[in-house]
Amino acid sequence: MLIDETVGSLTKLELIDDLQRLGIGYHFEKEIKRTLDILPLYKDTLIDDNLHFRALYFWLLRSQHGYKASQDLFNGFKDNTCNWRLGLCDDVEGMLSLYETSHLGLKGENILHEAKDFTAKHLKLFLNENKDPFLAEEVTHALDIPLHWRMPRLEARYYILAYQRDEKMNSVLLELATNSVKVVETSWFI
Repeated sequence: MLIDETVGSLTKLELIDDLQRLGIGYHFEKEIKRTLDILPLYKDTLIDDNLHFRALYFWLLRSQHGYKASQDLFNGFKDNTCNWRLGLCDDVEGMLSLYETSHLGLKGENILHEAKDFTAKHLKLFLNENKDPFLAEEVTHALDIPLHWRMPRLEARYYILAYQRDEKMNSVLLELATNSVKVVETSWFI
């Protein structure tokens, strides 16, 4: 899927994120690097008004693969008075991605610092409404400790359990991740 030209950019980014969070991204390092290198060449790379896509793209570029990514990627999500558009609050997946991404803000990156406050406030409001239990669990997990601060191996164990309940789950990836965790846990005791 990473090298298939017919697969959309968002699907590729979500796959890369799943691979990383499942703890098996190292098996696909070359394919992931190639995908991130050529992603800007795709027509649908900067899908207008898709907060989840842009936040996930930024997250993967900056945190996982050391690419330079500009916070200006999020300017389109602000209104004429430079405030975050309130319509974004309906996109919980996008808000969650932006929340995780906002923790990567460097000194002077005010857009990301403002995003952290905005998304945390609205994600907490979402939890009060509690519409989708799977998404509510993801939001609670993120608000507890952001992904950027988590230990990768422990996050992989958590994410394997969460991924099993995801309707978009790929059973082959799940099996690879589960077997990978078992091998690592077994080798700790040898």
